[in-house]
Amino acid sequence: MKQKEFMTKQITEWNRKVKLQRQKIQDDFKDLHSFLQEEEKSFLWRLEKENEQTLKALRDSEASLQRKRRELESHIQHLEDRCQGSAQKLLQVRLGTQRKERWGLSLSDGGDNGEAG
Repeated sequence: MKQKEFMTKQITEWNRKVKLQRQKIQDDFKDLHSFLQEEEKSFLWRLEKENEQTLKALRDSEASLQRKRRELESHIQHLEDRCQGSAQKLLQVRLGTQRKERWGLSLSDGGDNGEAG
C-alpha cells in the first residue's frame, strides 16, 4: 500500500507542477500580449506622427513652389512687357529715322542736311 500511496503522491505532485507551469506559461503569454499591444500602439502612434510631419512638409513645399512659380511668372511678364516696350521704341526710332532719311534729314547733323541756306 505504501507503493500505491507513493505513486498517488507522485502523480499529485506532478499534476501540481504541471498546473503551476501551465499557469506560468499563460501568465507569461498574457504579459506578452499586453506588451505587444502597447508596442503596436506605440508604433502606430509614431507612424501617424511621421505621416503628419511628412504631409505638412510636403504641403509646405508645394506652397513654396507655387509661390516661387507665381513670382517667376510675374518676373517673366515684367520682362516680356519691357521687351515689348523696347521693341516698340526701336520700331519708332527706326521709323523716325527712315522718315528723316526720306526727307533728306540726318540724325547726326541736327536735321539741316548739311546745306547752307
